[in-house]
Amino acid sequence: MNISKKMQDAFNAQITAELYSSNLYLQMAFWFRKEGWKGFAAWMFGHSNEEKEHALKMADLPQSRTSRTRRTSSSAP
Repeated sequence: MNISKKMQDAFNAQITAELYSSNLYLQMAFWFRKEGWKGFAAWMFGHSNEEKEHALKMADLPQSRTSRTRRTSSSAP
């Protein structure tokens, strides 16, 4: 069963947003680590991984239903 184009576009937009958030948290984690705030850095690394997991799970669903996911860039949504 195929997913409609509208739904596929919504999935793609959400995947982009999740990966953007992951990258933002990752940047913050590196900054916190550089400043010596190890606890905050660890917390941000965890959030970065969580957002990436969301994106991967969302990408799996349409692919498992024969639709295609599309990633354009990790710039702001």
